[in-house]
Amino acid sequence: MDYRKPLSLFISLILAACHVEMVVVDAPEKAISIAADTTTTAVITPTRPQPQVDASTATPIIRSTSTAIPQPDPRRIDAGEGHSCALISDGTVRCWGKNNYGQLGDGTNENREIPVQVKGLEGIQMLATGWGHTCAISHDGAVWCWGYNQNGELGNGTTIHSSLPVLVKGLSGPVKALSVGDDHSCIITETGDVQCWGYNRSGQLGDGTTLNRNSAVNVVGVSRASKLAAGWEHTCAIIYGSSVTCWGSNEYGQLGKATEEENMPLRIILDELGHEAGRYVGAIAASGGHTCALLFDGDVWCWGNNRYGQLGDGTTENRDTPVQILQLGGMRSLTAGGNHTCAIDENGQMLCWGWNHYGQLGVEDRSQQTVPVAVDWLPGDVVDMGLGWQHTCVVLETGEIACWGANDYGQVWNDWQSPQSADGCGQTKVYKPLDSGGFHSCAITEDGRTVCWGSNDLGQLGIGTRNPSAAPVVVESLGRNAVSVATGGNQSCALLTDGKMMCWGANFSGELGDGTLLDRMEPALVDGLLDEVTAIAAGGGHTCAALAEGVVCWGADNNNQRSSYSDKGDVIGLQGCMQDIASLYDHTCAVSSEGAVYCWGLNDHGQLGDSTTTPKHKAVEVIGLDFGMVRVATGFAHSCALSSDGRVQCWGDNTWGQLGDGTTESRLTPVKVDQGIERATSIAAGFNHTCYLSTSGRVKCWGKGVNGQLGNGTTGTQTIPMEVKGLEDVLHIEAGESHTCAILADGTIMCWGSNDKGQLGAGVETSGSNPVPIEVILEE
Repeated sequence: MDYRKPLSLFISLILAACHVEMVVVDAPEKAISIAADTTTTAVITPTRPQPQVDASTATPIIRSTSTAIPQPDPRRIDAGEGHSCALISDGTVRCWGKNNYGQLGDGTNENREIPVQVKGLEGIQMLATGWGHTCAISHDGAVWCWGYNQNGELGNGTTIHSSLPVLVKGLSGPVKALSVGDDHSCIITETGDVQCWGYNRSGQLGDGTTLNRNSAVNVVGVSRASKLAAGWEHTCAIIYGSSVTCWGSNEYGQLGKATEEENMPLRIILDELGHEAGRYVGAIAASGGHTCALLFDGDVWCWGNNRYGQLGDGTTENRDTPVQILQLGGMRSLTAGGNHTCAIDENGQMLCWGWNHYGQLGVEDRSQQTVPVAVDWLPGDVVDMGLGWQHTCVVLETGEIACWGANDYGQVWNDWQSPQSADGCGQTKVYKPLDSGGFHSCAITEDGRTVCWGSNDLGQLGIGTRNPSAAPVVVESLGRNAVSVATGGNQSCALLTDGKMMCWGANFSGELGDGTLLDRMEPALVDGLLDEVTAIAAGGGHTCAALAEGVVCWGADNNNQRSSYSDKGDVIGLQGCMQDIASLYDHTCAVSSEGAVYCWGLNDHGQLGDSTTTPKHKAVEVIGLDFGMVRVATGFAHSCALSSDGRVQCWGDNTWGQLGDGTTESRLTPVKVDQGIERATSIAAGFNHTCYLSTSGRVKCWGKGVNGQLGNGTTGTQTIPMEVKGLEDVLHIEAGESHTCAILADGTIMCWGSNDKGQLGAGVETSGSNPVPIEVILEE
């Protein structure tokens, strides 16, 4: 099965996994109208009187700026996997966030931290976002789509991605309603017919087949439809008279009726809902693997996948028939995200439930919620909502926009009134909730605490002693303030919520950056960082930090690791702003916001990728990479980079096949990893092995496996990627010298490989070639 979306793309992410960003910014007050037919948002009552809110009484999380320049007036908002879009009152569309397939519609593939206007669109009436594509209805009833198109998602008769809007073909008439699922889209014509296009593995297009379609096809047996909801691989519609019918995947019961077949290319009718059951459905919402219906009386019923409590019935049991959310009544709007759901009551109060690993529910506690909880910090009534896979956005009655949750691509944009230059550095932060060093690892738990395990002879666990631990121990002095961790050979570091950096462990060469050469068994503040830190990396005896404009390194410089002429100075040779950095031993690499990769330090095996084996004190650009790299990983003597389209390239030492090209020939410039058609979302490099996280949420590793660090049940060497056994729903991966660790979507940490220092964290000092879960015990 395809677990791609609940993970994201998961991207490598970054992962603001340990950080919740909730922001509201002022925009001029204007009346906001909301269409009754929606995409992922279901609305019954179009408008109502709204009280005015004095922004001066807003809570401290509100960011406000004043300007005399007229600002965009958002009418509607929607959220995809890693991007967000707003429909403006003038009929234009503005999008921000992830843009690797052109889903922002600005003619580029560059991620945007501020909204950019979709080119060539005007008079737009409705907007909807999918996993990697976006669609809109224009005033004449035509449909335009842009972004990812491998399965025909854009409906223009091709499978070519487009960063500009293209016209959907095959429509039988003007369109009045639109809904976009993960990789498919559906519309309702003015005559009530339903047509769909895109990915069709489970029959979600409803044409009686499981063939992908790159132009619109008719849904069999559906007419007089009034509302639509497209989910991951299923679709539902409300038929005149308020009956509900669904088709497509029924893996979790999301079609609302138990069936022997998992895929249903032809529709089924829900018995529990509709006028014959005495329950009149006014709106419907679907995403991921669950579906919800809003009745005219304000009650909410849900069914399907409930692993994270997204059905809101107080359990985590999947439901193949609708269940009522007893805590809700008097609701007027309903929206479904990847694995969470939200509703708005008659007073404009927003309530959410389900998956909350990234804070996407908008509540302080980041644990999953199986019943609705109030989002009570907003300064005004909510009039529209957009729920992505890991983030949430709303429009308030004042015209303000608020977003919160994962922000790895800038999808939680935070300044509606202060446009910035798209060429500027911005403040993209690369948060790593897990990192593995030489013989130890550290991670940030779901409640924000930092835990470490493994070797501790130099204090690298940060617990005030030098005692090793084969089980996770809490770094108490950090409290719950860390958002990212980095582990090197014998040191560890954490990036805090205030942008400051603390390090602990070995300090032979000054790698802790505290102005001394004293080892520290507890975190010490890094001195001399004048700007806010956006990403951190720790190597064999040196440490680096990416700032808003540049990278600084400190510690050992015997192999030119610092690439500067001072103890803590700017790295020389970098061009542009850096969005990711990585180091494990004696070389470091960074990715610029323009997609170029720069490396410096030791180069005896060509690990700098500049076609030489000469060490470099000055950062040099890697030669021969594809355009648009977004992540980088470094091993002992090899390096790898990940492109925005999910392709991995590696260079340097290949003695153990760690470059993944099917050979053991070392390379001075990048070669492509043998991925087949699979896309990667994150990469990790150990001393002599490499791994990537795929869009399916699974992990593949290659290279040296003598300690089981490849996780495939053997200790053999692999020159091409091999799947890690028994591992799925993965969010993040990291690799140490000869061990590897992963964080799963439910927060579980699993590790495999060498364990002679307790670096697997499983409490047993024996190596393992299969992933083993780590038990993290936290005391209040």
